[in-house]
Amino acid sequence: MSEKIYFIGNDKAFMVNALADGLRREGITCDIIPFDSQAIGKHMLEDRSFLLHVDEDVMDNKIMLNYMSSACAGSGLDLFVIGYPEFTRSVRAFIPNQFIHAAIDQPIGARDLADKLRHADDEDTFKDGKKHILVVDDSGPTLHAVRGWLAPKYRVSIVDSAASAMAFLGQSKPDLILLDYEMPICGGPQMMEMIRAEKSTAKIPVIFLTAKDDKESVQKVIALNPQGYILKSLPPEKIVSIVDNFFEKNK
Repeated sequence: MSEKIYFIGNDKAFMVNALADGLRREGITCDIIPFDSQAIGKHMLEDRSFLLHVDEDVMDNKIMLNYMSSACAGSGLDLFVIGYPEFTRSVRAFIPNQFIHAAIDQPIGARDLADKLRHADDEDTFKDGKKHILVVDDSGPTLHAVRGWLAPKYRVSIVDSAASAMAFLGQSKPDLILLDYEMPICGGPQMMEMIRAEKSTAKIPVIFLTAKDDKESVQKVIALNPQGYILKSLPPEKIVSIVDNFFEKNK
């Protein structure tokens, strides 16, 4: 996740304020917003992560829980949930597990909470046998959309730059990298060279994501010998199908 998060909860509740203050002390920018569709919808446009504090009041608001599920399905946002175990379990009846980036049980200290938010992709809750895909793209909306399409079948991590991707690869080795061909500072071709130059990452398959479909651009992509390329203009179901076919052929 990024170092910014929207904490969905009651801003008058002691626990919510205590956790928010603790996250700020740990270096995470944390703004408390109400469990309200207008407030959440407004901030979803800013491509930030959300932490939902689940308690009795939240569980009683079935309309908003269904809204959160639809929002996750449509945008692929980073949704973390926190609460006592009975609430983090029961909320899954409304928000499917595939849309919850991590569930965090209370009681928990601020430092441990910050660590869990930052390293959610390494948590045991995600070691479920699903193939792990890293999506690298400088566009926030693209990252969240692609993750939303793939999340029902795969474990998906997202980063917005080549530098962040290489740092991620230093800690985790995905089964596939979906790499944006056109990125500022360090583009897809340069990042692929770095991946292939490192012994620990050289064999990770790479499929390029590209918005250009003219013959010359496609030939440039193919010349780099990736495992494939995906046009961003394709329908979501076609993009998922290409990924499915890749794993099917490489069992």
